[in-house]
Amino acid sequence: MAEQFNTVNPYNLQKIQTYNYHQLSLVVEAAQSSHQAFQRWSLLTVNERKDLLGRLKLEIAQRKNELALAMSREMGKPILQAGTEIEKSMQLIEYCLLTAEDLFKEVRGKHHIQFKSPLGVVYGIMPWNFPVWQSLRFAIPALLAGNTILLKPADNVAGTATLLQEAFNKVVGLEHVFTTLFLKHTTSDELIANPLVRGLSFTGSTRAGKEVAKVAGQSLKKCVFELGGNDAYIVCEDADVALAAQKVYQGRILNSGQSCISAKRILLHRSIETEFLEKLIFYVKDIQFGDPQLPKNLIGPLARKDLVDQLHAQVQRALAQGAHLLYQKEIPKELEGNNFFAPTIQTVWRRPTLMARNWPWRRP
Repeated sequence: MAEQFNTVNPYNLQKIQTYNYHQLSLVVEAAQSSHQAFQRWSLLTVNERKDLLGRLKLEIAQRKNELALAMSREMGKPILQAGTEIEKSMQLIEYCLLTAEDLFKEVRGKHHIQFKSPLGVVYGIMPWNFPVWQSLRFAIPALLAGNTILLKPADNVAGTATLLQEAFNKVVGLEHVFTTLFLKHTTSDELIANPLVRGLSFTGSTRAGKEVAKVAGQSLKKCVFELGGNDAYIVCEDADVALAAQKVYQGRILNSGQSCISAKRILLHRSIETEFLEKLIFYVKDIQFGDPQLPKNLIGPLARKDLVDQLHAQVQRALAQGAHLLYQKEIPKELEGNNFFAPTIQTVWRRPTLMARNWPWRRP
């Protein structure tokens, strides 16, 4: 009997649906079907592939509300942002369709011919925080190039991935060029090693990326990795402080803070520190959070309970190491015990001489 997993609504912690993990025998069959589809798909012209993917765009557009609701239910994305993700994904498809012909055209020089050929079956391991955007961002360019796709979505957005698969299945001519698989890590490793899989695209944490890279490296697979980051948002002395505070606020609450490009760390010039923090607190105090399916709420729950626990531990560790809790919004009693984390501002002050000593170009 196949092993199973559940999707759970992070807002009310209720089970949504049960799914079966794909067993290895079915995964091997999927890889073979994808390879057979590649032999047909890769022989199409770019314009023929554009036409079919243009039809896919229309299918996704028709499912916009359904996909947005699925994301909101499965990982807590605020419903307005979920709709925006679908719109952004359709814009991605449109951009790729407009530029594909120039990107893949043959270039002839005096003594050479430059052309681009597809790899074959490309395997994508995609995260839960932008489940439609991330899947299509990797898949659409690869499909236009003539490759076929095997997708492993995160378990907690299995319903969203199923809806996306249904959109592909609806378009005659896209059979087996895009296949969604629900996989345990051990089965995923087997798929990476499968000789029919010629490339790998991974988006996720640095820790998970290292493990996937080990497996891919043993088979010398061509890889693309997008891993987590924590770049600083720097506000200089001559900045428009009000605008900077507004942009930090907007950049931090995106996707309830669950984005690798959100404004996680803010470095402030001392002369504008007080003004900036006052304005930032003003925005955070006024924020609405709660049921992500209500348009008024700009922050929903975190996607999983373990992420809430991890964030609590990070805040406590920062306080133990000298940080100051400047402001923390109170969570309404009706939301306590669910996957909500109160918007929090912590500050750390460092003497400029110590900071200057740590810059790489100041070291002897």
